[in-house]
Amino acid sequence: MSLLELILDQQLIVITLGAAAGLLLIAVLAIVGMRVRALVMRLRAKKSKKKAIEKARRQRAIAHRAAANEEVVETAAANKQGEAGSAEADEEDEDEDEEEEPAIPPGMQDILSNVFADDQAASRYEALLKGTEPIDMDELAAFTQQIAARLTGEAQ
Repeated sequence: MSLLELILDQQLIVITLGAAAGLLLIAVLAIVGMRVRALVMRLRAKKSKKKAIEKARRQRAIAHRAAANEEVVETAAANKQGEAGSAEADEEDEDEDEEEEPAIPPGMQDILSNVFADDQAASRYEALLKGTEPIDMDELAAFTQQIAARLTGEAQ
């Protein structure tokens, strides 16, 4: 009889090994379950954070549009009042106005500035460039040649 057959003949040993294996399996499943649950919670938190950020962006955009619309309406009303009183002056200034570029209302300019300029990106670039000096191209070329020579020397 082999050792394995002797162990299998003893029921108490088989039951003890089975119980130990079962407990180990339960422990492994519990650990994996906790990890999966933590991962799902992190993903949900990240998703809700993205939604909150997007909602805040939309609200800011709506507020900017509303402010711009109010300024445009006020500017249009002021222009209509000015046009009614100075119809003759407009005919004389019409030739001069054609040469000049049209003025952009301040609200519209703010919107354009927000769309086409990213202050956060500019500040990131400024932080990255802080403490750097201009690069001499000749030194850079010599440095790259030295590195290339080292790499080809090591490769051979």
